[in-house]
Amino acid sequence: MQARDAASRAADIVTELSATMRTDLAPELAGAVLPIYDFVIRRLLHCVLHDDHKALAEAKRGAREARGRAGRG
Repeated sequence: MQARDAASRAADIVTELSATMRTDLAPELAGAVLPIYDFVIRRLLHCVLHDDHKALAEAKRGAREARGRAGRG
């Protein structure tokens, strides 16, 4: 259950990041990162609902990809 709680909290955080993305200030960055955020959120929620650790690993890879596209990887 601890992994599900962590995945749920992570989904909340990524959802907040996505919702607060300033697309008007950085449209290229938003275009590169928002689809990955969406993917990460879907995989995290799948993990929560189905206790699927493969989905959690996919979400982690997506988060690393988003970080790289944001220029911090």
